[in-house]
Amino acid sequence: KVIYNKKTGQFVLWMHVDTPNYVYGGVGVAVSSSPTGPFEFLYSTQPNKQDSRDMTLFVDQDDTAYLVHHSSNWNKTMNISRLTADYLKTDGFFVSILVDQEREAPALFYKDNKYYMITSGCTGWDYNSALYAESPYLMGKWKLIDNPCEGEGYRDTFYNTEQ
Repeated sequence: KVIYNKKTGQFVLWMHVDTPNYVYGGVGVAVSSSPTGPFEFLYSTQPNKQDSRDMTLFVDQDDTAYLVHHSSNWNKTMNISRLTADYLKTDGFFVSILVDQEREAPALFYKDNKYYMITSGCTGWDYNSALYAESPYLMGKWKLIDNPCEGEGYRDTFYNTEQ
């Protein structure tokens, strides 16, 4: 995942870094002056001493950046970790959300004074329904709602069982 830091003029890349047996669950951080690289690898770590695998980055309206990552508690919990002003490290402040929900692949956005996150279930390569969660505060309590791809007309358009 790549985000741009207006203060430093750098593009910052966060990536999943792991061991061959897939037990480390860490991140790597790299920087570049271009969004397409080349990137200079800086280091790898486990953010806030928590596992990290599927992740996304989010820059809020005040330019504060966050790492949203799952795998805490062996893929059961999602974490939101605030980044330092240069976006190169976590600053130690994080919250655990969607505890024991086994969600991954977070996609986060802000609209109409509310934060929304769409995630999938931790089922490997097997399909599952997306669910969305919402919160009035990014670092607050999140409520897991439902599948955003259901409702009147959706199923008829995309899942016509008569064909």
